[in-house]
Amino acid sequence: MTKCSNVTCPEGTRPVATLGDCCKKCVEIVSNCMVYGNLHYKTFDGKMYDLNGIGKYQMVADCSNNTFSIRVANSVRNIPTLYSKTGGFTSFFTKRVAIRFGDVRMNLQQRGRIKYNGRKINAPFKEDGKFRVEKRRENVELILNNGVRIFWNGRSLVDVTVPPSYKNKLCGLCGNYNSNLMDDLTTKQGKINADIKTIVEWGLANKVQFNVQKTQATTLTKKSHDGLPTVEMEGHPIVESPSVKLLGININNNMSWHDHVVSIAKTASQKLVVLFRFRKLYIPEQLLLLYKAQIRPSLEFYHGRCSSELSQIITPKAVRTRNTREALRAHPYQVEVLTPRTSLLHHSFFWRTSTLWNQLPGNLFPDSYNLKRFKSNAYVRDCERRLGITIPYKWQKQTACDSSSLRKPKVTPRRTSYFTWDYNPPLKRHNITRSSAASPIPIN
Repeated sequence: MTKCSNVTCPEGTRPVATLGDCCKKCVEIVSNCMVYGNLHYKTFDGKMYDLNGIGKYQMVADCSNNTFSIRVANSVRNIPTLYSKTGGFTSFFTKRVAIRFGDVRMNLQQRGRIKYNGRKINAPFKEDGKFRVEKRRENVELILNNGVRIFWNGRSLVDVTVPPSYKNKLCGLCGNYNSNLMDDLTTKQGKINADIKTIVEWGLANKVQFNVQKTQATTLTKKSHDGLPTVEMEGHPIVESPSVKLLGININNNMSWHDHVVSIAKTASQKLVVLFRFRKLYIPEQLLLLYKAQIRPSLEFYHGRCSSELSQIITPKAVRTRNTREALRAHPYQVEVLTPRTSLLHHSFFWRTSTLWNQLPGNLFPDSYNLKRFKSNAYVRDCERRLGITIPYKWQKQTACDSSSLRKPKVTPRRTSYFTWDYNPPLKRHNITRSSAASPIPIN
């Protein structure tokens, strides 16, 4: 008699006793995807979500070898209620299922009707080496030769079962079947919700926190936007925005230029109204210059670029300074000061001293490090601030910061002479006595 030991199976498998074997072995669990009711989806990995949309969608497909695909067509119907005033409510449902497997084309329609390559068939039906159709009461089950099973109740429920050999090979609304429900909503281009998770993790690593309530998503496609998968961030759905503005260009979700044209036309119209009101204040040449500099660039591509008229007026250095969004340093010894968020830091000695230090003019600092020269320049700067005057350089060696102590320089006339004059009354020629022909130089 064979004694079987206890079997501990890893995740994704279960112990099963196969035919002819007494002891159980670990066998991979066959997974299924289901859509039912008001388009409630359960993926192969167990993710639950709702899809409210009309149109055709790819439910399951082999994106690795392209061996089969299952598409569903969704529609809407009105369900009456007991209250006549409400008129019922609208519900989405799966109207039909289309299966492609090699040269096989199957359509499962309402009330259990079946079409095989364009012709109607009745269950049970079998095509050797390809598929078989079984009828279970009012339900229909299609079993493909590759082990895929499609269950259809003839109204709105679809249940797809795939063997473990299709792991990491599937795509569509049912996910990729890789035992990770976080990346189930994968598009054909591979843009998945897991990318948003990666962005959030990067933000947390770099001390950046995203506000989910203020985050919006825009899906750019020429197809219908009904039934798009919900984009989530940190477990919360992101609001879908119909348009986005990027580098001055308005891009809407259906990839048309209508919103952008309307926006720039509205901006130019507002500027034209202002120009029309000031038409009597300027000559025609000035109005034309204003139009070329302010209005025409907004109607042209890349309106952020300066027009040729403005480019001739604005110096390149000023443009570079404006574009860098950085304030020029007053001197090379500035220190970094944090923006105060509390009144305690705002009134602290460190913050106020650092702010005053950064506000010092650059002419106080000598070209090379010279502490004595810096102190002298700072002292003169303080004297000028208190006296309200500009002290010439040849007076700056005086030590006392007082207007009465500022010595007046000796005035030497063009010719050596002795002269006097009277201040009262106003200066006249007979008031001046000169010993030579030297011109008098008044002393204030």
